Amino acid sequence: MPLHIDKDISEWVDVCWSEHRSESALKIWRRAKEDWGEDSPSRRWVSNRVRDLKSRVRELDPEPIARPWGEHWPTDADSVQVFLVLHDEADLLCSSNGVQGFEGVTARMVDWACRIRRFFDCSVALDRLMLLQFSVWFAAQERWGLENSGQYSDVYDSTHAATSGLMAWYRRDSNEDSMGEERWGHVFRIWDRWPEDEASVRQIVCEYLRAIYSLYIVSADVSYV
Repeated sequence: MPLHIDKDISEWVDVCWSEHRSESALKIWRRAKEDWGEDSPSRRWVSNRVRDLKSRVRELDPEPIARPWGEHWPTDADSVQVFLVLHDEADLLCSSNGVQGFEGVTARMVDWACRIRRFFDCSVALDRLMLLQFSVWFAAQERWGLENSGQYSDVYDSTHAATSGLMAWYRRDSNEDSMGEERWGHVFRIWDRWPEDEASVRQIVCEYLRAIYSLYIVSADVSYV
């Protein structure tokens, strides 16, 4: 175990626990060991971390779904276009991967898609998929920040991993990005796999989307067929 636990790794442990709250500290440690190898924290560190999280994290209410033309959808033309594309991409992704029960993206995902839409060209398949993925990442990290820190949550701090990944996506075709990092906590460069294996990228995004529903939308019954 390293003497100093990197911030990305400690945040990874926090998010991992937030996504698997019913699991024991031992299982969380095993997940960290599998993902981070020699850089992973010790079993004792993870156990203490999980104990601390259980004592102070406040779970938020379920996320509302932004159904097409419903309460949480925008009114300006540009945003309507982006969110119809986002909804359609998520719907097609679930259908093609045998996932039933999709009703719509969450209101928090809609809000983040509006903020970051200029980074993506929605006429390009990979861009549409990555807009969906980054909306998932930003929404989940913002929510976790609120659960973890409440009124003291800082949006930039809680979404730092997603922001770092977004800037790597923005610089992906530049010389500046040739020596870039490969991952930031739970965020990683899945777009690099697209040229060789589009199917695996779609599967990864679908798994993230399904996890959002399983964790944060109490009424959703999303399952594989």
